[in-house]
Amino acid sequence: MYLYFRLYLWAFTQMFPTGSYVRRHEQDGFKPVLSDRYQMMYRFMDWYSQKHDIKIEHRMNSGKEKRDAKFLADGWAKPTEFLVPGAISGTGSKDVLPKGSPKGLIVQYDGCYIHGHTCYLTDNVEDKQQLKVKAEKTEKRNKYYLDQGYDLLVERECDFFRKIKKDPDAQRLVQEGRPEFYQKHKGTVKTQDLLQAVKDDKVFGAYQVDISIPETWFDEFKHRKLEPKEFFGEMAPLFLTTEVQFEDIGEHMQQHIIDHGLSQKPRKLLVGGLRAEKMLIATPLLRYYLQLGMQVTRIHQVVEYGRTKCFQKFVDFVTKRRRAAQGDKSKEILGDIAKLIG
Repeated sequence: MYLYFRLYLWAFTQMFPTGSYVRRHEQDGFKPVLSDRYQMMYRFMDWYSQKHDIKIEHRMNSGKEKRDAKFLADGWAKPTEFLVPGAISGTGSKDVLPKGSPKGLIVQYDGCYIHGHTCYLTDNVEDKQQLKVKAEKTEKRNKYYLDQGYDLLVERECDFFRKIKKDPDAQRLVQEGRPEFYQKHKGTVKTQDLLQAVKDDKVFGAYQVDISIPETWFDEFKHRKLEPKEFFGEMAPLFLTTEVQFEDIGEHMQQHIIDHGLSQKPRKLLVGGLRAEKMLIATPLLRYYLQLGMQVTRIHQVVEYGRTKCFQKFVDFVTKRRRAAQGDKSKEILGDIAKLIG
């Protein structure tokens, strides 16, 4: 039992889906649909940090957001000696090279629709009055930060999109934040390419597939002495929820139900199976199924993510304290707390 508890912590050391994602549908020839606009704010702040040698903290690199009474800031930085490029001074300085505010820098990345900016991204918005109201709210937010004495850096979504087209460093940062398979396959792909990517561990995410055991082994599995149904018969590889009819169960259990007057109506049960349709399977598990010799007969859609060991610091924290407690009685309580949370 002790070893099973260790598996929970081990599981948190594995790769997890993170960042923006790409979706591909069979009916569109698996053409990628990229969803990373919500990530662009972090890409901008990382790009600006590198370009101007300033550390901007945000939710993705610090794990939190900064709240100042009324508002949550997208990013913030400690006070700088001089006002950073593009920022508005919170001290009201008119100097050619104004000093940075002692309260620090607030960074806001404004999505053009959310913040009511009139540009090519909002040309199709019919309710212009709604955009005007959003713009007024944004101005009030900006005024609040400046009145509080913060320096303020505001980047509009459309402006950053223009920078991406011109600045190689911005292009690189945005590209690096996108899933690895998408980086090399930005157009339509074939089913076989998607399956090969799973086998080679070149894609991370989930596939919605029709999957089954084969009638006979493929050439690479011909060495097995048992036929597929015998090989998988001991333990069905798939677990799925399905409706089970009275006629589907064995004679012994049918008689048991009749003898005890139990219901003969269909039931939805979790069962082990040898085939499934439109089953959503994580790519590490799908790779394992393919290695076992199962066959994917159809891919309906693919959702691809980046991958990161995002809980590694947590695991290291728990492990370090539990090990320290083993040889030092004064640290036993720290070890017990670490055991409790991990």
